[in-house]
Amino acid sequence: TGVDAVWLPPPSHSVSPEGYLPQRLYDLDTKYGTKEELKTLCRELKAAGIKPMADIVINHRCADTQDENGLWRIFSNVSFPPDERVEPGKSFDRTWGPWAIVKDDPVFQGEGNSDTGESFPPAPDLDHANERVRGELTTWLNWLKHSIGFEGWRFDYAKG
Repeated sequence: TGVDAVWLPPPSHSVSPEGYLPQRLYDLDTKYGTKEELKTLCRELKAAGIKPMADIVINHRCADTQDENGLWRIFSNVSFPPDERVEPGKSFDRTWGPWAIVKDDPVFQGEGNSDTGESFPPAPDLDHANERVRGELTTWLNWLKHSIGFEGWRFDYAKG
């Protein structure tokens, strides 16, 4: 009866060329193409009756800045959109720091809650028990669905 879904690689800018060490979540200009090309692909797949599915990596994420101890555990989040919860004219620090990394991460020494799964040594394990981390990842997933056109997800490294 044919193909009804296509599993696409992780969409965000990544430290690794294939996309599995994400860094700037909202930056979709990657070696696979541009944000606009991805939107077009999703639109054309849906028009053909095929659901575009994104490979999502949210267990871990690569920071873009070293802290005062030389550890890569500061996420500037410069590509994050404005937060609608912030009153007009007020600022909101989008940065994630060690608080967004689990405290038992053996490499990146986070300050968040205990890990709820297995460690992933190449990148900081995100603290999914943290309400802000969960909320901002949920906002990003909704953006991928409503603004980019994805219809579903395949979660990478679900054991983490």
